[in-house]
Amino acid sequence: VWESFASEPRNFIDAGEGVVVVLAHSVGVGRASGVKVDIDVAHLWRIRDGLIAEMTIYLDPAEAFREAGLG
Repeated sequence: VWESFASEPRNFIDAGEGVVVVLAHSVGVGRASGVKVDIDVAHLWRIRDGLIAEMTIYLDPAEAFREAGLG
């Protein structure tokens, strides 16, 4: 799907009980379309046994904060 893609974590917020909100900046170029993406996003991580067991990406960081019980 991507010709190139990178996501750089910028801030990690511990929401407690194995939940972490990660604010990140993502950039990429679509392989077929050539469309460029340059966006701030938020990841919601659920940690189990020291590993990321689930990750959801939100285009609106406020949604990630609400889901994590922080907003």
